[in-house]
Amino acid sequence: AEIDAVRVCGYATNREGWRVGVAGAAAPVFVGRNNAIAALAIVGLADRLDDDKLKSSGELLSKIAMELSVKLGYDLRNQA
Repeated sequence: AEIDAVRVCGYATNREGWRVGVAGAAAPVFVGRNNAIAALAIVGLADRLDDDKLKSSGELLSKIAMELSVKLGYDLRNQA
């Protein structure tokens, strides 16, 4: 279910799931027909990256990652 939610919104967030006190957001960079080759991410102190900042950062990362993906040859028609 979590992976499906990431596919829908275009980014993932993490709040202290990897390490206590750390939060972040990331969005995949694609090429070709749906191959993720990289990710754009931010990581910071969890007390400075509240849920609103993670959401807005994730949205921005997703937008920029998609623009980069298109420049690398990703076909937008592959999006579900």
